[in-house]
Amino acid sequence: MPFTPHATIKDLFATTLFVILFAVFVFYMPDALGHADNYIPANPLQTPPEIVPEWYMLPFYAILRAFDFNIGPIDSKLAGVLAMFASIGVLFILPWLDTSRVRSMRYRPIARQFFIIFAVVCFGLGWCGGQNPGRILLKAGQFSATMTWATGGQVTERPVEAASESEWQQAADAAIAEMRSQGASMTSVTRHGATSGVITGVIGGSTQTRAVDGDTSELLEEHIAEVKAEVAQATPFFTIERSSPARFTVTNFSLLLTIYYFLFFLVILPILGLRERPERVPDTIAKPVTQGHRNVARTFRRCGADRRCLRRRLGVV
Repeated sequence: MPFTPHATIKDLFATTLFVILFAVFVFYMPDALGHADNYIPANPLQTPPEIVPEWYMLPFYAILRAFDFNIGPIDSKLAGVLAMFASIGVLFILPWLDTSRVRSMRYRPIARQFFIIFAVVCFGLGWCGGQNPGRILLKAGQFSATMTWATGGQVTERPVEAASESEWQQAADAAIAEMRSQGASMTSVTRHGATSGVITGVIGGSTQTRAVDGDTSELLEEHIAEVKAEVAQATPFFTIERSSPARFTVTNFSLLLTIYYFLFFLVILPILGLRERPERVPDTIAKPVTQGHRNVARTFRRCGADRRCLRRRLGVV
């Protein structure tokens, strides 16, 4: 079948719809898919903290930030970079990953369901790429802290020296144990160098504690500052033990979506191609049309100008 006019008209129709949608964004909503930080004058010495790529790169940007942990000898930053390039490179080997005899998912209902999930995952990755990676989506409780201080007593300071940098922690623990044995109710070690520091302790006095909490880590720090301002005149220093609840952040969500992204290409498609039985694929439009053209041409060659033969063979009454 000739490409024009059938396929040409279809392509022109789809292109026209795209150009109309594209023009709406270009002329009426140029900033709808952008970021406000793009209007800040460029500073080569400082990157805006909330800047993100354009919307079409957000899924790959989310994959880049999904790895906040080291994988054996691979650093977390390198793992993110490798995952991002792998997510793009896997698209180039897709024809060899899809092992099904039928390429169209119109006749593969199970594969179509997994593809719908994959499309949702891509939109989810795009959303994650535009969010703060530390944003908390779910948490098991509140952020809390226990503040301890001593009122009264005698404050004493002593230097702490270590033989080497690797032995600093042992020297600090030994200094704390020694001051505790002398009746210190509170101790605090401040490190000034690789092998030197100062230990401060309160001998005597009464120890007091207070628990504070907050819905976010920022709110918890505000409550801690309020308590410090309230009792700062009665104590030389504080000890604070912070506790964070189990939480599910945007980074964790991005990691789950990234795992499904690669599973879809590397595991689901190859296995479904071998195991799923596609539905019956109907004949294409081209086959009956081209077959009909061949039959008509054969009829004209056989009958020539004999109208009776033409009517009989073509079924014309």
